[in-house]
Amino acid sequence: MTTPTKIETRRDPDRLSSSLRFVIRRYYAQLRRMPGMAIVSLVLPAIGEVFSTYGPPLLIARLLGAFARGQQFTVSALAPYVLAFAAMWLAGQALWRIAMGLLSRVEIRCMEALYVEALDGLLARDLAFFQDNYAGSLTKRASPTASRRSNEWTS
Repeated sequence: MTTPTKIETRRDPDRLSSSLRFVIRRYYAQLRRMPGMAIVSLVLPAIGEVFSTYGPPLLIARLLGAFARGQQFTVSALAPYVLAFAAMWLAGQALWRIAMGLLSRVEIRCMEALYVEALDGLLARDLAFFQDNYAGSLTKRASPTASRRSNEWTS
């Protein structure tokens, strides 16, 4: 049996950090293209979390405090607490659903724009490489040679 050998790789930390900065700049530029949707999709989950996670326990704590003070509650006196609990939780869940839809849209649009940008960059590099090494350069290289040959043949 052979044991796997460890392949030693040397990574340049400056190159890694410059790559990360490049990617973050690109993502930030995409978010700046649609600031309204980006801000709303980032803020709505926080508001939804407050409504669904922090609001109902505070309401229950208030109700338990009233019970601890000895207040007597009837069904009609408890109804606002139950309705507020349900409204807060449902509002929080609805905000989360809306936020996830918006966040998906922002993510998809950013990914699409980044994809198009990357492919445009690759196309520009590929086209320049092709013109420099094949189509354009052959014409440039062939023209002086052909003119020299025609001068030799005519003289």
